[in-house]
Amino acid sequence: MGNVTLLLISYGLYISWKPVYALILLWVTVVTFFTARLQNSDKESNKEIQNKILLVVGVVLTLLPLVAFKYLDFLNSILMDVLSYIHVSLTI
Repeated sequence: MGNVTLLLISYGLYISWKPVYALILLWVTVVTFFTARLQNSDKESNKEIQNKILLVVGVVLTLLPLVAFKYLDFLNSILMDVLSYIHVSLTI
């Protein structure tokens, strides 16, 4: 199977579960694609540091949906516990 076929099957599965999940997969696909294209565009040796920075930015942007959907509620509950400990009331 080709890469495009696997990508289309992945999109189909995500859409069958919940259509909004396809937007998350689209974000990850676009970020990964353009990060790889930008890294491969310049093959000069003095671009090594720029490629490392680009890789780190690409990985961080790719992991943002994971952090947002998996850990945001956890981080919010920790923040609320800390604020309630110091007697600060905040509703989000």
